Amino acid sequence: KSPKQVTPVGSTLADQILKTGHKYLGAPYVFGTSNGKTFDCSGFVRFIFATHGIKLPSGSYNQVKKGTTVSKAQLKKGDLVFFKTGSSNKVGHVGVYAGNNKILHTYKPGIGVTYDSLDTSWLKKGYVIAKRVI
Repeated sequence: KSPKQVTPVGSTLADQILKTGHKYLGAPYVFGTSNGKTFDCSGFVRFIFATHGIKLPSGSYNQVKKGTTVSKAQLKKGDLVFFKTGSSNKVGHVGVYAGNNKILHTYKPGIGVTYDSLDTSWLKKGYVIAKRVI
């Protein structure tokens, strides 16, 4: 697959947002950043949505307050998926649902922007809520 494929006519906004995010696969995770070269989870989500004119606040704990709640069974591409991390019951992580039970996100130095299955142990255990903002 060529990395410079043109977005097909008729593709959804969610597909376009995910395509933008896909360009950053492997971009390093650095907490507190979203400068187009390094990202933390909420910064990455904020950055790729802003590229398509959708403004989101910084911080997953603020992003979770936006949009309409959707059930896990009703997830669509482009939905924001929120997780608790560690022993806290508070939202501490966000990714973008990419279809096929996968999210596009970044969460750890050394891994960077990546796709992961929602069945991954810590994501399955930490799932809190999903929100639709598009």
